[in-house]
Amino acid sequence: TVTGDIYCNGRGIEITRTNASHSPYVSLRMYDTDGIADGGDVGAVRWYASEDNSNYAQMGYVLVEADEDFDWDGEATGARMKFGLTENSTRNNPVNRMELDNAGNLQIDGDLTVSGNDIKGSGGGAAITLDGSNHVTIPNELTVNDLVTINQDDNQVGLHVNKTNSQAGVHIQTDANQTALIVEPAAQASGQAVFIDADGITSGIGLLVGDDGTTGD
Repeated sequence: TVTGDIYCNGRGIEITRTNASHSPYVSLRMYDTDGIADGGDVGAVRWYASEDNSNYAQMGYVLVEADEDFDWDGEATGARMKFGLTENSTRNNPVNRMELDNAGNLQIDGDLTVSGNDIKGSGGGAAITLDGSNHVTIPNELTVNDLVTINQDDNQVGLHVNKTNSQAGVHIQTDANQTALIVEPAAQASGQAVFIDADGITSGIGLLVGDDGTTGD
């Protein structure tokens, strides 16, 4: 037990635990008689660098702070973890760039790159698959609870449904007295608002519309 600070001027600190039932660990403890409020620092590992052994710049940190007012008797000891880095062309001013809360939610600043190309769900399977060329595949069901806009500005199909089973390729279901489909073409001298190519249908109906039991083709 040492009262005060410990400074090490060597290359580092190595902790070895021999013939023990637990692995080595570093424990950081904070004792504050004034109380620990939500947002209060609990402990941090900070990195500094210098070229003259005099002027040290803080490069980054990993920080744990209280996520609620600390209350031992009330079992209120929630925490969150923050990761900070110093930006280019600045000094001694690390900025929090990633935060992990105690519910497992992770917030990051900037972009997220997935080199493995799969984003997996809790079941272990890939929910979203990337291919390295900015193409995205969703192998299972996708539910969207709001507007979906497709901005197609090249010579490609905006929406292509490749149907391989006996179910409908597109199924639009509405509440009572609601419009199921609206097509609003721009002013044009040629082209079609709706074009259905039924050449591949050798028997059956090219277009079937039924609202009162009648059908038509």
